[in-house]
Amino acid sequence: MTSAARREQLAAVSLFRGLSPRALERVDTLGTELEVRAGRPLTVEGAVAREAFVILDGEVEVLSGDKRVATVGAGDVLGEMALVDNRPRTATARALTDVRVLVLDVRGFWSLLEEPLVAERVLEMASVRRSDG
Repeated sequence: MTSAARREQLAAVSLFRGLSPRALERVDTLGTELEVRAGRPLTVEGAVAREAFVILDGEVEVLSGDKRVATVGAGDVLGEMALVDNRPRTATARALTDVRVLVLDVRGFWSLLEEPLVAERVLEMASVRRSDG
């Protein structure tokens, strides 16, 4: 996928919606595109968090123990809470289909929070997820 096409996809992600083209370019350059085959984990419950994932294509199931607690897909973000809270992963995320993700390592993720709109949305997401759990 070209960088321009990936930036177009990133612009549709709720976390990045409304960012300037320059800010979207920054998001794109901070991440690494990765393909994950169906059945493979993206995160493992209890593991140290080293990255967050923006799902570009495909579906991922989120498991707490053996129980499916969510299914997420294109435009969703995974793994950011463990980075925000600096805690081990609270769930396992496993690809239900072949998945294409933009991986943001911890440095890249924290660098994104320098963008006020992204920081505000991450705090909103954190608040909602904490009240749900």
